[in-house]
Amino acid sequence: LPPRDVVDFLVATFFRSAQANQFYIHPEIFSRKLTALYDGTNEFDLLKASDSKRSSEFICLMFMVFAIGSQFAEVAIPNADAGRRDTEDQLPPFASASPGMPALDFSRLNVPKPSQSPGWHFYEISRKLLPDVIVSSSMTSVQVCVLQGIFLPSAKSRDAGYNLLGLALRMAVNMGMHRSFGTESLHPHVRELRNRLWWSVYVAERMFSVEMGRPLAINDAEIDAPLPVDIPEWGHLTGRSPTNDGLIAMIKLCHLMGKIVNIV
Repeated sequence: LPPRDVVDFLVATFFRSAQANQFYIHPEIFSRKLTALYDGTNEFDLLKASDSKRSSEFICLMFMVFAIGSQFAEVAIPNADAGRRDTEDQLPPFASASPGMPALDFSRLNVPKPSQSPGWHFYEISRKLLPDVIVSSSMTSVQVCVLQGIFLPSAKSRDAGYNLLGLALRMAVNMGMHRSFGTESLHPHVRELRNRLWWSVYVAERMFSVEMGRPLAINDAEIDAPLPVDIPEWGHLTGRSPTNDGLIAMIKLCHLMGKIVNIV
């Protein structure tokens, strides 16, 4: 595993840059699992079959967060005190100072330029774990596929990226994420996580399919999942407003794109 200070930098960069208008992963849940993995706590017990499977899913996801964070590494390094202050203001809670713990100083990190190391090594590790991940229907498996799908086109593997985005969408549909979850068996925050992940996958797949000139993967008439809603308690997760204006705007744009594609 990479040194923890490098990991914190890449993870903070991912949540600040890759989730600007999407919500693939809940930062605090990811932070807790990452800390458990590095600290070797009971969160991951590789001697238990169930925990081993869960561990491989998270590790597969973790390395994709590192890979995409690496793509944004160059622009994320502050070049001046003002830029550093702005960056620190937007860091997720696990990368910011907490009581009794000094703030992480990312300015001293020697992060390679994207042209030298755009995260491909991290992707390769995640790719090797993918077969074990996609056999299960879980939010983590959907997260892994969509992150690999958005990573690969930037690495000049557009066809593979298209395939993985389609796989992420189909897995989400198979889990019923495109439908309104009417029962009260799920906590409202869990339902919101499902909705945000669904719509983030929908946007990524729809926009890339249209760009590639491919048929729509799902008819909008088949979707009745509610749009994301604001949760004030999550306002601290990114250091920005807790509103979903960006994601909702992209969803509406994708709806329009779908109508245009169906006409032409």
